[in-house]
Amino acid sequence: QKYCRDFDLSTLADGEYTFEVSCRKEKCKQSFVIQTQNNRVVVSPGITPAKESDAKIDPVIASKN
Repeated sequence: QKYCRDFDLSTLADGEYTFEVSCRKEKCKQSFVIQTQNNRVVVSPGITPAKESDAKIDPVIASKN
């Protein structure tokens, strides 16, 4: 038997959950994890950001002597 349904899980906080569907004597369980990932990008005015795959960072530290 096939079960199709959409569930909005967007309001759940980060954590570990178990999704359980019961139908008469049969139970199906599926564990899953919600983990928020934040990506931070630094953009300088007038410079187009490179694609992440093209990014190469060579930090330079200059002293005022």
